[in-house]
Amino acid sequence: MTHAEEQQLAAWQAKINAPASERKTRTQAAEPSAITAPTSNPIYNAYWKFAAERQSVFYKRMRGEPGPWSQDPIIQQYTFTNAYRASDRASQFLIRNVIYDGHENQRGPEDTFFRVLLFKIVNLPETWEYLQGKADLTWTGDKATSTPWITC
Repeated sequence: MTHAEEQQLAAWQAKINAPASERKTRTQAAEPSAITAPTSNPIYNAYWKFAAERQSVFYKRMRGEPGPWSQDPIIQQYTFTNAYRASDRASQFLIRNVIYDGHENQRGPEDTFFRVLLFKIVNLPETWEYLQGKADLTWTGDKATSTPWITC
């Protein structure tokens, strides 16, 4: 351990072992002078430019505008996840067919939670539809008529 690391460790130990009256609590606000504005740099700027362009492409596609939707060759050539996770194909399927499938009022929260976890394991609509045709995809199941989901 370097000398600087030893000093930092000693400072942390002193804070931890200080009497409660001398320690700051989580609810105590930082001094206004200690808060500084984020600094801009080329990487930060490039990230936000890319995010804004990607979102612009999303809006143009949703409006039905003909492509290309961007002048950026990378955005034209490659596909990217949506800026809003709930907008992607698998998330839309999860919302419409796994959570709100028309039977959500007949299921308890345990079953809905289980269905979401199970879908996120496979994360493919086609696999979900296959499994749904083979078994009752709920945690509790219809114990009188169905086999446990795990035997499918």
